[in-house]
Amino acid sequence: MQKRALLRAALGLAYLLAAAARAGDDNWPRFRGRTGPGYTTEKNLPITWGGKDNENVLWKSPLVGQGHACPSPPTDGKLLYCASGAAVLAALDFQGQIVWRKEIVPYTFDVTIGSSPILYQDTLILLCAMAEKKDSKVIAFDKHKGKVQWEQKLPNTGFGHSTPVIVEVQ
Repeated sequence: MQKRALLRAALGLAYLLAAAARAGDDNWPRFRGRTGPGYTTEKNLPITWGGKDNENVLWKSPLVGQGHACPSPPTDGKLLYCASGAAVLAALDFQGQIVWRKEIVPYTFDVTIGSSPILYQDTLILLCAMAEKKDSKVIAFDKHKGKVQWEQKLPNTGFGHSTPVIVEVQ
C-alpha cells in the first residue's frame, strides 16, 4: 500500500514538473526566446498580422514621437515588458494597458535604447550603455511593480546595444 502511494506521489510530481517545464515554452523572457536561439516549439502561431483587417492584432496604441523601441520585448505570459526610445521602460498587460512605467535617467543614449530587457525570475534587467560613459549602468527592476531592485554602474562602458545574458557559473 505504501509503495502504491509513493508511486502515485512520484507520478504526480513528475507530471507537475513536466507541466512547469512546458509552461515556459510559450513565454519569451529575453531576446530570441527562453534560451536565446530564436525558435519555439509552440504550434499554430500566426505568421501574418496587421493589414487593413488587423489580422491577429490584439490591441493597438498610438505612437508619440518617432516610435523607437527595444528590438524584442520579453513576456512572462502575463505582462509584456518594453523599453522605448524615449528612455521609458514599461509593463503592459495583454489588453494594452500600462501596468507600470519608469523613466530611465539620466538619458544620454547615443541615439536610442538598442538593448532589450530580459526577465530572470521576478526581475527585469536592462543594459543602459550610454554615450556618456559615466551614465552607463545595468538596472534590475521588480517585474511586478517596476521598483529598482539593484543598479550596477559601468563607468568604463560607452554606448552599446547589447542585450544582457544570464549565465550560471558553478
